[in-house]
Amino acid sequence: EGTQKPAIHTLLDNDNDILLRLPTGAGKSIIFHLPALFRSNYSGRLTVVITPLRALMRDQVVGLWEKHFTQSVDYLSGGREAWINYEVYQGILDGRIKLVFVAPERFRVGKFIDVLERRRRMDSGLEFIVFDEAHCISEWGFEFRPDYLHAAQYIATNFKEEDLPGNPHRLLLTSAT
Repeated sequence: EGTQKPAIHTLLDNDNDILLRLPTGAGKSIIFHLPALFRSNYSGRLTVVITPLRALMRDQVVGLWEKHFTQSVDYLSGGREAWINYEVYQGILDGRIKLVFVAPERFRVGKFIDVLERRRRMDSGLEFIVFDEAHCISEWGFEFRPDYLHAAQYIATNFKEEDLPGNPHRLLLTSAT
């Protein structure tokens, strides 16, 4: 808790991109869950969390569902039935979902890109884009899992340029290393 509170305040009070490095088990997830959900209550904006593992994605979402965020938090995964992913897409488009977890490969799915762009324009931006386990971009992005590098390049090109409408306020990178 000693490192979480200042980090949460930094995210809430800052409009800059942030790299958060804390050891495994230090509670990095709550540091972005709380500000994303808090700020979205006022802005209505979506936060996208890019995470490397389906199990990690599911665990974080189920943990938030258990805290009664069943309507505002979900994830997209190729391991889910198509109708469930369709419902998640609808939740993104209608503004119900405030926090969505995806794998980096999702940035190659046309339907996801379309839905994300539409939501970004409807809300005049996204709240955060979070790369959870950001070290995977450099460790895996060039050979083992190039979709990490692709997702990072997509975000750099389409969300961080000044002249595009609906850019997110902040990019958050979290890592234990």
